[in-house]
Amino acid sequence: MKGVRIIYGPQSCRAHLLESVKSAEVGFWGMAGRSRPPHISNRLLTESLRLIAKGIKARFILEIDRENLKRVGKISAVAEVAHYQPIPVFMYGADDKSVAVCLAEGPIIRPSQTAQLVTNYRPTVQVMRQFFDILWRESTPFVTREAILLGHRPPSPSSRITRGRKEAYTQTEITMNSAKDSIRIYIPTRFGPVRILKALSGPLLRAHRRGVKIRAICKSSDENAREVKTLVKFAEVRHTDNPIGFSMGIVDDSDAAIYYTDPDSSELDSHTDYTIRMTSKEGIRHLGNLFEALWQESMPIED
Repeated sequence: MKGVRIIYGPQSCRAHLLESVKSAEVGFWGMAGRSRPPHISNRLLTESLRLIAKGIKARFILEIDRENLKRVGKISAVAEVAHYQPIPVFMYGADDKSVAVCLAEGPIIRPSQTAQLVTNYRPTVQVMRQFFDILWRESTPFVTREAILLGHRPPSPSSRITRGRKEAYTQTEITMNSAKDSIRIYIPTRFGPVRILKALSGPLLRAHRRGVKIRAICKSSDENAREVKTLVKFAEVRHTDNPIGFSMGIVDDSDAAIYYTDPDSSELDSHTDYTIRMTSKEGIRHLGNLFEALWQESMPIED
């Protein structure tokens, strides 16, 4: 893939972050979970915010709780901030020119473990920016989150977030059984096709017999070749060489969800998985647009 490189080590990653902020002409954007990567020091954060305060429009999606509320409050003084959870990825971008994603299979304990994938390949940057924009529209503004944490207003319903793989498949089966026109699936993890056929082959076959158009994007490999071959019998399937860090499912234009899945598990139950259901028509529409962008980038499985 063109325009891709891996940066290793805390010093290189810090330097790239500062350079990205300096190079932003229109806007800088990013997202991070409750615990920021250890190479993001207070000094680096202060310098980045100083540069942003000079006139860059910046937006950040963060997991905000009582422990980091004061620190996030300083960020909100110079940038737009919103709350969402869970956020299992550290990612940032400058305009639509480049994007960096922290690479880690588990929690980063020491700064020396830091590594980042950086790309300026425009189609990929646009896809990741669309993902950010979708979550931004679904996020809670900082002032609202602050009021909730301080007890000034009741918390909003959290039913849109489900934990557990079995629960996700149960809800997805119900949704697929009601599909009338289309089902779109993005399952780029190596065991994605394996799990889908184990858990949802029945609903998918019934939808196919009803005339529902099924499209799936996956990363075909030796580990899932048999399942992909089966999937081709009732769905149009494409292969992606450049998977992004989540899965998604869209039924008709009325239901959609983002899945954060353990990539190394082929079992039907995992308590580390999260499902985020889109709660607005606008969010569903934007997730559909994101799927179409990924579809255009992917390769017909026959090739």
